[in-house]
This record gives sequence, C-alpha cells and structure tokens, in this order.
Amino acid sequence: MKPFTDGNCIKDCLIAVVEEICPEKLDLFTQISLSRQTVERKTENISREICASLNTITTSFVYFSLALDKTSGINDTAQLAIFIRGVDSQMNITEELLELVSLKGTTTGRDIKDAVINCTQSRQIDLKNLVGIATDGAPSIVGKMLVLFH
Repeated sequence: MKPFTDGNCIKDCLIAVVEEICPEKLDLFTQISLSRQTVERKTENISREICASLNTITTSFVYFSLALDKTSGINDTAQLAIFIRGVDSQMNITEELLELVSLKGTTTGRDIKDAVINCTQSRQIDLKNLVGIATDGAPSIVGKMLVLFH
C-alpha cells in the first residue's frame, strides 16, 4: 500500500553492498536517484514500452484465444484478468496478461463481455480471429456471455 516509496531503502542496501564489494565505485552508486518520483517515472516509461510491444504483437495474431478470471481485490473491487494467447503468421506463440480491468458496480456476464470488448477494441484486436474463451466456470463468466460474442 505504499507504491514506489522503497527506492531509498533499496539504495541504502545497494550502497552498503558496494562499500563491501567495490568501494572504488561508491561515488557512482551514491549518484543514483531512487526517489519515489524517479521510480514512478521509470515505471511509467517501462509500462508504456511493454504495452506498446504487446499491442504490436497482438495485432499480428492470425488466431488467438482469451482466458478470463474474475477475482476481488483487497478492497473488494471486482477485477477481471484478461489473458491472451495467440499465434502469428510465423507460428510464433505469445501468451500474456492483456489487461486487468476493475469492474465497477455489477459483474454480470454483460459487464464482463463489455470489458472484454472494450479491451480488445482499445488494443485494435480483431475479434473475428478469436477461436476460444477459457474461464474458471464462475456463473457470471459462463452461460449467456458466450452467446453474446456471436
């Protein structure tokens, strides 16, 4: 519950190790900034790069399937984990967490379907290449929702 605030503690540990292993490099390590703002900024950059890379890969899929898992977070917010597994024209298989969607209000099959459709549309993934959906069998995920995709 304290995101990005452990950077200074990590830096202190790193400096302690450097003092023992290679004290001549101590100046280099003391100049590293691991403040909350720096860690947050770097994390955002990495996140953007990972998302862009995943978007490039998923738009090249010839066929793909989705796996859906609904769970509740620590504050009782329903969350839908959307995993994608696809194959491109070169037969390269990729399997990744596509998105973790917070579901506000109800968690009906329609809400879940809408979350999946919004996720795929925002990432420009063509649902005509969808060949399967796997779920954990929760009532809100199975049944009517599968019909809604046709």
